[in-house]
Amino acid sequence: MRLKVALLVTLGTILILVSSALLLVRVRAADQRAEEMNRAIAVFGDIVALPTLERDVKRGDEITAADLADLRIPSVYVPEGVLRAWPERSDPAQKYYALRDLKAHALLDAEEVWLGKADDGPLFAAGKGAVPITPKNLEEVAPALKVGDYVDVYWQRAATNGQPEVRQVATGLRVLGLPGVPAAPNAPKNAFNGRFVVEAGQDRIPVLLQAGAQGDLYVTVAGSSSTDDTGTVVVDNTVLRALPLVTRAGAAPAPIAAAVDRITEAQKGPQLCNLSVVRSSQRSVIQVPCN
Repeated sequence: MRLKVALLVTLGTILILVSSALLLVRVRAADQRAEEMNRAIAVFGDIVALPTLERDVKRGDEITAADLADLRIPSVYVPEGVLRAWPERSDPAQKYYALRDLKAHALLDAEEVWLGKADDGPLFAAGKGAVPITPKNLEEVAPALKVGDYVDVYWQRAATNGQPEVRQVATGLRVLGLPGVPAAPNAPKNAFNGRFVVEAGQDRIPVLLQAGAQGDLYVTVAGSSSTDDTGTVVVDNTVLRALPLVTRAGAAPAPIAAAVDRITEAQKGPQLCNLSVVRSSQRSVIQVPCN
């Protein structure tokens, strides 16, 4: 009887030790996983709240309090140049305006939001200004443009060999003013009266002024051209066909075949046929006139 009691006590002690060891292993494994998770979280950094919008906002529209929202992401994923906080108002009359078309729930660039008053003047993107230019084809493209559209600018001049040289000097410039569009009392903040004015970067404005002084400027609606890997401007055939055409009277060139015959004075020879001749069990084929 005593032996059975001793065996039961020993077995119970062994079970207690085994269960304690297993519990200790599990606790250490859980602690290790928790440490790994903490290290992973530390790599991502703190969670920051970045300003976003609840809805799409068009360029030039006011950003109201109902449009403001936050996007919470790890700080390690925050790219450079994004808006980290809404600018503080120094005057209660100041409002937020969109300098570009903004999408809902997307990170905002620091140059996409402007804080000011409605009567502070033209609404420029950061680092940009207004420059008036005189495109040579303005009469042709003006009916297809309105204030707020984007244009590409090309420069043409006569090269040393007499052939015209064309270069693309600016792309995606916003139109701020058009001739014949008067600035009404309730006109947009970016309206200019009587001149063709575009918004360009500070580094591009001198290029436009110099190009206009040394040659002719042409504008096209932005997005109608692109560049290949070498930087050469590639224009779609549909765009070329849609351009205004200038025609003049002239004789059509002669067909290529007729021109060759006229230059070489080639005469058409007689039609030849094959003639078989058999001599001494030998056969030969010669060509003779068919007639």
